[in-house]
Amino acid sequence: MAWARLSALVMISGCSDAPAPMPGAGAASALVKVDGSSTAFPISQAVVDGFRESNSDLRITLGVSGTAGGLRKLCLGEVDVVSASRLASAEELSLCRTAGLDWLELPFAFDGISVVVHPSTTWVNHLTLDELRTIWRVRSQGRVMNWSQVRAGFPDEPLYLMGPGPQSGTFDIFSQALLGRENRFRIDYSASEDDHHLVHRVATKRGSLSFFGYGYYWQNRQRLKLLAIKDGGKKAILPTPQSIADGSYQPLSRALYLYVSRRALTQSHVRQFVDYYLNHGALIAARVGSVSLSPERLEAARAKLARALEGLK
Repeated sequence: MAWARLSALVMISGCSDAPAPMPGAGAASALVKVDGSSTAFPISQAVVDGFRESNSDLRITLGVSGTAGGLRKLCLGEVDVVSASRLASAEELSLCRTAGLDWLELPFAFDGISVVVHPSTTWVNHLTLDELRTIWRVRSQGRVMNWSQVRAGFPDEPLYLMGPGPQSGTFDIFSQALLGRENRFRIDYSASEDDHHLVHRVATKRGSLSFFGYGYYWQNRQRLKLLAIKDGGKKAILPTPQSIADGSYQPLSRALYLYVSRRALTQSHVRQFVDYYLNHGALIAARVGSVSLSPERLEAARAKLARALEGLK
């Protein structure tokens, strides 16, 4: 399955079966273990590549287990740093506390969940939140299978649905924004934790519709059609860096976060990596299609990290 391939560990350097460094080991054996969101993966990958160029004596592993999968690994002590496309849940916080672990939460970028269709879908330029609910709610399962069932005047064309699976923070934000606490999402769609796979499917399947992070749309904008979203009587708004950053693209904008184990922060190489991520992530985010934090929010995140490090002394 695509999600299984994607969640496999990507070794940036070293061997996949190499043991974790023992206490007191030299710098050559230092290891930083990173995992998390597929939405944030392009940023994390670029950060890892840049950090390794100036820290060639460190090894870094980078996995893509999704937000839920990454936070679970953090709580189990299997990784040091996790990127997340949503805030951690109360259940995840409880799991970490039960395991005797605590984390530091640091925002590093913004994103807007983007609804996209095949480029040949000429009959639609925007969808309303109610129409998205009609498409994705559980009682539409096996029933809403055609574009003509979404809006009067849409053609009698098959509707093919694709999207992230339930381990994804993007799935969580999207489903909660549409369905609230009910959160009863249909399951008869083609699910994948691999956003590149979703991009390919939408780009090659007439009548298809999917949702994923803005960065994946932006990097493939020649192959996809982006839809504006209309909330009630408000005007339809496209996700753009400006509408995502200023909050006008609602309710599908969200922040991206780093979660780092406070225990891992006692290691100098983990501290160096997290500091590098915050200092370089903003520029990298803009380069790969996500949206940088404002200077004020970025400075607040840096100050939060500094306070946490001071508390470890």
